[in-house]
Amino acid sequence: MSVRSLVLAVCGAALLLAPGPLPVARDAEAQSNILRYSTRNLGRAVQSQTRAIFRPTLTIRGNLGPVQGLTIDSDWTTAATAVGNGSIALWDLQEGAESQRLPNPGLGPLREIHVGPGGGFVLLGSTGNQARVLPASSGSGVAPLPAAASTGVGALGLSPDGNEAIVGRTDGTILAVTLASGTVRQLHRAGGPVTHVATTDTGTFAATTSTGALLLGSPGSVRTVQPSGSITALAMAADGTVAVGTGGGAVEIWNATTAQRLSATTPHGGAVTAVAAAPGGAAVSGDASGRLVRHAGGGATTAPSPLPGRISGLALRANPNRILAASADGTVHVLDGQSFRQLARMISNQGGWAVVSPEGRYDGAIDTYADVVWSTPAADMPVDTYASSLYEPGLLSKSVQPGMTLSTQTPSVPISQEIRLPPEVSLSVSPTSGAQAGQTLTVTVTVVNPSSDTIPTVRLFNNGKRVAPDVIVSESTGTQDGNPSRTVTFGVPAVAGANQFSAVGVGWQNGTSEPATATVQAAGGGNTGQLYLTSVGINAYRASGLEPLNFAANDAQSVAGLFQSRIRTPYAGVRNTLLLDRNATKGAIMAHLKSLRTVSDRDVVVVYLAGHGKALNDDWYFLAADVTAASAGAIRSHGVSAQELADNLRRIPAQKVLLLVDSCGSGAALQQFDGFEQRRFLDSLSRETGVHVLTAARAGQEAPEYAVLNHGLFTYAFLQGFEGGSARQADRAPRDGQVTVVEIKTYVEDMVPVVVKSLEKQLAQVSGARGGILNRTMVTPVGISRGADFVLAR
Repeated sequence: MSVRSLVLAVCGAALLLAPGPLPVARDAEAQSNILRYSTRNLGRAVQSQTRAIFRPTLTIRGNLGPVQGLTIDSDWTTAATAVGNGSIALWDLQEGAESQRLPNPGLGPLREIHVGPGGGFVLLGSTGNQARVLPASSGSGVAPLPAAASTGVGALGLSPDGNEAIVGRTDGTILAVTLASGTVRQLHRAGGPVTHVATTDTGTFAATTSTGALLLGSPGSVRTVQPSGSITALAMAADGTVAVGTGGGAVEIWNATTAQRLSATTPHGGAVTAVAAAPGGAAVSGDASGRLVRHAGGGATTAPSPLPGRISGLALRANPNRILAASADGTVHVLDGQSFRQLARMISNQGGWAVVSPEGRYDGAIDTYADVVWSTPAADMPVDTYASSLYEPGLLSKSVQPGMTLSTQTPSVPISQEIRLPPEVSLSVSPTSGAQAGQTLTVTVTVVNPSSDTIPTVRLFNNGKRVAPDVIVSESTGTQDGNPSRTVTFGVPAVAGANQFSAVGVGWQNGTSEPATATVQAAGGGNTGQLYLTSVGINAYRASGLEPLNFAANDAQSVAGLFQSRIRTPYAGVRNTLLLDRNATKGAIMAHLKSLRTVSDRDVVVVYLAGHGKALNDDWYFLAADVTAASAGAIRSHGVSAQELADNLRRIPAQKVLLLVDSCGSGAALQQFDGFEQRRFLDSLSRETGVHVLTAARAGQEAPEYAVLNHGLFTYAFLQGFEGGSARQADRAPRDGQVTVVEIKTYVEDMVPVVVKSLEKQLAQVSGARGGILNRTMVTPVGISRGADFVLAR
């Protein structure tokens, strides 16, 4: 029943219960009692329904306040936003992620922001008339701004190729700054303080002054024109199309070369706060009320619904037609440029980043999910409540970039319009005290689904690791208060120390409940456990369509050597199994994983996989050495699927498990789809099993960085984290002489982008016509930490 249907049903019931004339006092009292009883039952029914179905609001905890500015580089590979706390968020539009958060360099409130190609630097202007160029990497190739271009600055612009900044000063001078050298030349002297500037790669520029003049042209050939009102916003496309917005709500499109006005409309009721222009005369404008207008062919089309508050920045792309709009709600809205339909929202908050669509799809940093929630009067549900159905890695890329499709099915009703609460869970454990290690604990979990007729399912975890299905003692289904329910009883062997049980129910849209928890302490236990390492690396694939890899086998050997002899672990010993090339068949890999079912709960298991990976519609597969072809049938037969990995890892008694996956697409360069799908299926694996997963997809075996590093980027960064002797590089939070799973995860995520940008500069000549590393797809390493953290090295 929808919310609207529920309201109509309640209104109808109220009409049926309206009292009429009553013949005698006794009948009146009886009728009154009946009415109270019926009304009470109706109230219970309504309460039950409203507990289950809501129209939620997307709430961002740790919201940094209104986005103050937005910029996109000319290739639409990088976006930068000036977020509410004064810092700068860089977004990789190919990876679909916030890649870096830069601190404000002491300029105070920012007035404008421009980003260089590939996010190599940002150009900042403050309300205090200061400007800075802020390198985002050591290989940015930009020099500091000279004094003439860093103080007394009223406006800034950046050429599309990122080679030159245009600076409008408060004394009326307009300067060009070559960013590689810091060389300055004067372009023009205006008749008053300059308030807006923009430029093309060919030197054609546009500028406005405090006197209301619009200057168009090139050095030595500048024409001054007078728009219909005071100019409050200006933008320029690469072909010289200029869009200006005025304080009176007008938007005018000009040609910078001819100084001709192409169109003029007044679609806004107040001052225009932001404009963006695209080649061919298209533009988009916004104002303080959130009103958004598209301009093309001399006409103006207003979005059917305003954005929530002042629009501070806009970007417009023609193919595909996309609008990015920075809003007062602290997010950037990604919209279809024709229909204005919202595709996603980009979120930078105190804890990290997320991307969320109205349908409920989401992507982001795992630690941020708890702060981005669908709020209802009954409960707040993190966006990953519906992970199984709606987790969409690369959601931002798929919303912005051409030719990319979504992997998850669209819900029949968007989450933003209707959401149903997850199941309710209860848990009991016996005995609650006096347990011994190895003793069987009886754990009973009951899950009730108030949202639909679907019988919910149960997941039970002990110390973060999913309890294997083998220990289920009994299972039954039924109803509670008319709602479908399931009760499962487990017989779980107690581990020494704390047994922290956590049970969740799975219901509508595969949404998971808040956990029910209980802890039982168990005495006893044996000696320190062993570390079991399985290291798989495959270079030599015999199947046609699967090109040989260069460093997968070497990477597997290096990881094995790391744990075998190069680091000291806190465990009694290291049991190493190395499967390389032709020995790494599916049968051998699966047989070894099954053999790990004999380890103890005190042991630690690390599984490393390096080789080809492939996403198909139903799963992701690590391709074993005996795969016979690159066809879907052969991959399903001879690939180790994420589901097979999950089933085996779940049945391993060890509670501390780490899965490392460094895979490559089947061609010379990884397809983004494969990398995103790898993340999706391995995230599901981690959620279902409670094991830690650290994964990335290789840029391709031919990428030039491999010859320098002798490793894949992911594995290189992983190995580097253990370098440094007693002061290991990944030992950072806290610095206590130990490297934990969470620390190495964070280190690898931070390290890989730094290595890529550093190598790009070093290998520019080697890369040559291939466009370098940055133009090759490299899916960002992602750590998925579900279980309890544990130590890998001391």
